[in-house]
Amino acid sequence: MSYIKNRWYCAAWGHEVVRDPFTRTLLNEKVVLYRTEQGHPVALSNVCPHRFAPMHQGRLRGDDIECPYHGLRFSPDGACALNPHGSMIPPGLRLKSYPVIDRYAMVWIWMGEADEADPALIPEFPAHDDGGYKTVGGMIPVKGSYQLVADNLLDLSHTQFLHPILVVPDDPETRVEHDILQDGDTITTIYNQRNTRPFGFTGLIWPDAPERLDGLSGVRWDAPANMLLKLHFVSRDPGDDRELRIWGAELVTPETETSCHYFWSASRNFRLDDDVFGQQLGDAIANVFRFEDGAMIAEVQANMGDETDLIAMRPVILPTDQAAIRARRIVGKLLRAEQNRKGEPKQVMAQL
Repeated sequence: MSYIKNRWYCAAWGHEVVRDPFTRTLLNEKVVLYRTEQGHPVALSNVCPHRFAPMHQGRLRGDDIECPYHGLRFSPDGACALNPHGSMIPPGLRLKSYPVIDRYAMVWIWMGEADEADPALIPEFPAHDDGGYKTVGGMIPVKGSYQLVADNLLDLSHTQFLHPILVVPDDPETRVEHDILQDGDTITTIYNQRNTRPFGFTGLIWPDAPERLDGLSGVRWDAPANMLLKLHFVSRDPGDDRELRIWGAELVTPETETSCHYFWSASRNFRLDDDVFGQQLGDAIANVFRFEDGAMIAEVQANMGDETDLIAMRPVILPTDQAAIRARRIVGKLLRAEQNRKGEPKQVMAQL
């Protein structure tokens, strides 16, 4: 399986990256992450080029990381800063370095060509920095291709069958409308549930909900698999102007061909000072994905074996698959374009 390299991926939550180095496999590459003494994130290959030792087991010497095996030190840009076995530093004695940036409480990594790593290409998740919201979040490992997770999140029709807490009551007065929008390579899928009665999830977040409410569930997708979820509930009672909003980051970063890291968050505009509720909300969201979505995706991947190209397996396509199919086509288009550029002189590319 090939990956789009010239795009930003979530490597970690910001609070995960500290002065103690740790490793994470991203796009089949072993990466070590840590922070400099000034707090800047660093991402380097976790494999020492000398005897292939794991760098994350080494110590930091100032901003440099020391190999735990033979003591070679490497600076944040990957260059060898010290060879304790002689003054000469052999050619090629360096670690691959990756552009990284802190934004929206996450550490973003660019796995491709460093000179193309434009921070303006990072999708927006502003609720993480908005004082009017309180955020909970985490990371869940998934035993399935990252695109299977994107498929899952872009087709919210499955919630009526896979997630008991999200089942909307069957009611002749309830109207459900579904729209798919596409702006360039960004896809947005929106479900409007009008005039519904409260259900399991609204009971959790809105115990005194009105008898009737309108709900909106929307997902914005940016390649390769960075998604923004919006949940919005309003009362149908003319005298009740309460609005409950949750913005969710749904960021899926490949680990290997058949596994990935699912970074999630939920930023709410209600019950901001209730930390107990925040923990309950976070646990509920994590458990829904871990034991329902994640478990199903793992079973699907097991049935697919080592295959990651869903379309190559010729599945039956339903109308509800439209957003996911569009996303897969965009990924394929971007991947082909990136592969076609390899080997072309940069001065030629600059003229295009």
